[in-house]
Amino acid sequence: MRQIFRFGVITIIALALAACAEEDTRPCRMAVATELPFRFTDGHIYVDLAINGRPGNFIFDTGAEETTLDRTAIPRMGLTAEDLPGVYNEGIGGSSNVARATTRNVQLGRLKGMDFDLMVSDMHMITANPPADGLVGMDFLANYDIDLDWGAKKITLYARLQGCSRPSAALTGPLYALDVEPMDTMHPKIRFPVTISGQQFNAVLDTGAQGTAIFRRAAERLGLTKDVLAADPHGYGVGVGPRKVDMTRHVLESVTIGDLTVRNMPVAVTNQRLGDTDMLLGLPFTRKVHVWISNSSHTLIMQYPPQASPK
Repeated sequence: MRQIFRFGVITIIALALAACAEEDTRPCRMAVATELPFRFTDGHIYVDLAINGRPGNFIFDTGAEETTLDRTAIPRMGLTAEDLPGVYNEGIGGSSNVARATTRNVQLGRLKGMDFDLMVSDMHMITANPPADGLVGMDFLANYDIDLDWGAKKITLYARLQGCSRPSAALTGPLYALDVEPMDTMHPKIRFPVTISGQQFNAVLDTGAQGTAIFRRAAERLGLTKDVLAADPHGYGVGVGPRKVDMTRHVLESVTIGDLTVRNMPVAVTNQRLGDTDMLLGLPFTRKVHVWISNSSHTLIMQYPPQASPK
């Protein structure tokens, strides 16, 4: 029996983001920028995003470097697209050419932007019901701290007012926390180290991925050869790339993420390479933890199980 594993996109193009140049030791003060009720259907987190006053159904995707619009949504949003020769998205399924569309205004909850550039890509491989008009990516989200609360079905974006070089805006305990890499303004990702079988790998937190994936380089280091995986279920994965990718479902005995150790974690092992990313931590992981992504202090804070509230 063949199984289908669907994953979000990691693109290779990004807009410039504001970043803190030096540590700020003042007491942390934060304010709610907006609250986003979300819908979880067909394995995706959906939020409402309006373009030029026209509502759209977008996947909330921390694995996407850029906010992206599906080509089929261009007419509905009253936009035109400009092809970008030589610029492409890279993700599960390979790379695909992209275009650019500039909106007069975009609105996500209470947040509004003018003359906002969107990447335009063919998302037909991401089969979703309802269909997704696009992805809300890290070019937008990296400017905020993100509270992903599965219990309340709500995402809250927090803006830093001052300080916050240390994560004081968090969750009630017990907590698990780890440092994430400072955000690369050209390739914004929520990236951090994980330990598997005593070896360290780099992982990306990807709320657009319907599964957790390990790529070729990490699989080779872990000794996950074709013979080792022979008895495991085989299937394929899809993303924004144009091709299906063969994958094998395997269970890792333990994965350590900061102070948190997850036992018997199911992963999809793929022979594909994806830049220098070893692993995508997708929704099977994030659905089990209340997550605070502190972009202001480069910290990932988790509570397991999800019973806490922000304070």
